[in-house]
Amino acid sequence: MKKLLMWFLLLNKRLYKKITYVGILLLVPILVFLFSLSARESGSVVTVVLAREDPGDAFSAQIIEELQRDSIVISFQESSPESAIELVSAGKADAAWIFPADMHGRLWDYVYEEKGSDGFVRVVEREQTVPLRLAREKLTAAVHKQSVKITFLKYIREVAPESQQISDQELLTYLENTDVSGELFAFYDIYGNRREETANFLTTPIRGLLAVLATVSAVVTAMYYQSDLDNGIFSLLPERHRVFGEFGYQMISAVNILFVVTLALWAAGLSAGILTELLICLLFGICCALFGMLMRAVFGGGRGLAVLLPVLIIVMLAVCPVFFDFGQIRKLQFLLPPTYYINSPYNDKYFTYLALYDMILLILYAAVTWLKDFCRKMRKQG
Repeated sequence: MKKLLMWFLLLNKRLYKKITYVGILLLVPILVFLFSLSARESGSVVTVVLAREDPGDAFSAQIIEELQRDSIVISFQESSPESAIELVSAGKADAAWIFPADMHGRLWDYVYEEKGSDGFVRVVEREQTVPLRLAREKLTAAVHKQSVKITFLKYIREVAPESQQISDQELLTYLENTDVSGELFAFYDIYGNRREETANFLTTPIRGLLAVLATVSAVVTAMYYQSDLDNGIFSLLPERHRVFGEFGYQMISAVNILFVVTLALWAAGLSAGILTELLICLLFGICCALFGMLMRAVFGGGRGLAVLLPVLIIVMLAVCPVFFDFGQIRKLQFLLPPTYYINSPYNDKYFTYLALYDMILLILYAAVTWLKDFCRKMRKQG
């Protein structure tokens, strides 16, 4: 036990002498900090300019205020109709929503199906895109909220003629004071787990990016191990025990990285709970260790692995559900480690999948090592 502890301390010390390894460790809190910082700023996908033909129109101002409330994906700014169109033409804004001078009257005509009530809010866009189409849903919701009030007044006046003696504002008070409690929608993920709150779209990729970083660290550690092996650092270790030495080397690296990753996720408020995170760290640490060993066994720990690393990073970011989860490539996702780290907190089945993935990596590593030894012996005999 004392000897194992000494090996642990010595290998830790050796890893921390590697500038690239320390850089990866420091990259974890820096990455989380930058994403958290950007989440506080305007992280909009679409920029929309809001304009009123009549700057003094209080009704349009009310709709604009409603649009600007709780907006994360869309960045709103106000301007005159002419400036709004110029901003769109110059590419400084994605769209302009221009409200007519008599917005209340135009909306009233729309509800009462009067002539000339079609298309009274001008939407100016350079091109039709999916984000802009989704943004218009927010415009529809804001305008619809006001049209509901007019529809309510229309219905009350028709079914209760005596309400003619009551002002519109007084009738609307009954509508606004209606006691409606609870939520209309309940949000679940695709695995049946209920989501209590909506995460910021800028911080959600953090777990995936850190998982990719941990996997990259395992590949880099494989190159460290090969370098140390070539330099005779493990010459005193019997050859039959070197597989355990390599696994320990990888696990020490993984434990350091995942410890910092877990702290970073906790600090960012993205942790799934201490027990869940510890179990994920254990299984994913073994996964990273075996993945790094398998990559070294297949591609070697030198130039081949260095050439593979950038390609591997791009593939993991594109295939794994870091930013987007494409159902068409779901089977490919299971070939790469980050998939399991990303999904485990939200679906208990992935703990089983991760354990099976660890076993498959071990079997593949054993098969590749045996095949290489067999080929080496055949060459010697030949």
